[in-house]
Amino acid sequence: KMQSYLSDMDLILAEGFKRQPLPKIEVFRMDGPHDHPLFLDHPDLIALVTDTTLTSSVPVFGLNDIGSMATFVQKRYLNHP
Repeated sequence: KMQSYLSDMDLILAEGFKRQPLPKIEVFRMDGPHDHPLFLDHPDLIALVTDTTLTSSVPVFGLNDIGSMATFVQKRYLNHP
């Protein structure tokens, strides 16, 4: 039933599904419940959004760096320059 609502979408961002083999963008906050990102070494992690300085093999964005995050998603999934 959901498919009929989503058929004309180019991209869907969804929260959850952490156990599914899907591309992941993790949001990690220093004041959150964990002391480190949960998916830092996970093969499905494509980016990390955080309020601290972290080293990662994937792009790391600041919580307020919306423009860079949008550009990353556009280039990766929508083939926009």
